[in-house]
Amino acid sequence: MKNYDELTENLLKRRDCYVVEQKKKKKTVINVVTSMCCLCFVALLGFGVWHGGMLETVSPDTSEGSVITGNPDSENSLQQTTDSDGETVNNSSNIEQADKTTNDNEIRIQEIGELPTIPEKMFIALMTDDFITMTDDEVIEYYGVNIFPTVPTDVESKDNQRLGIYKRKTSGEIYFDGNKIQYSNEDSSRGLAVNVDKNCLPFVFCDLFADNQTKSIVNGVEVGIAQTPTREMYAEFTYQNVGFRIYACGLTQDEFVRVITSIVK
Repeated sequence: MKNYDELTENLLKRRDCYVVEQKKKKKTVINVVTSMCCLCFVALLGFGVWHGGMLETVSPDTSEGSVITGNPDSENSLQQTTDSDGETVNNSSNIEQADKTTNDNEIRIQEIGELPTIPEKMFIALMTDDFITMTDDEVIEYYGVNIFPTVPTDVESKDNQRLGIYKRKTSGEIYFDGNKIQYSNEDSSRGLAVNVDKNCLPFVFCDLFADNQTKSIVNGVEVGIAQTPTREMYAEFTYQNVGFRIYACGLTQDEFVRVITSIVK
């Protein structure tokens, strides 16, 4: 008969064997599960690539409201000339310019329910005596960029528009330099308003273009462009440290983009 020590030693050996065996089984299970997970991940990734159409060749969408590439003024940029033998040849310099314009501009127009509003009431007190009236040239010099766009021929600048800045007489501090330039045709069916502010966007109670993917690229500058169901247009961008918010009604998309490109050069 085994004594107490022999029984104890025997039990400990059996326990050690059992622990080793369980570790082997656990390791085998982990290896199998890891392999299965890898196979499932690869299968899901392949399905996602196939289902997402990443491997398909997609034709560019030229439908209204999606993406428009190119310069609206470049439809005649590719010109043809006739050489001395009477043969028609393409102007290579114009072709290069057309390609460059196409690469620079990508117009994305976001659909919105209504135009964002700029608050009528200011959060600062604008003192009449602090206002300094400026001419157009003085305004351009102050902002460091020409804020006056090229507009359609039937749209003209409204009369008696006061432009300038608010500057404290005591300290010389410029505490407000926002301006608005308005344009309209004779019956006010077509027009636009250009709101500008130095070093920031003119204040407004919304952020339509928080996602950069919804912004357009105009001459290398990010521009947010939106349109309402009633064909009102809106754009916001910063160019050379000047913030712009442009509102328009009655203008076509091409006309509105031309207004923007006349500023962002």
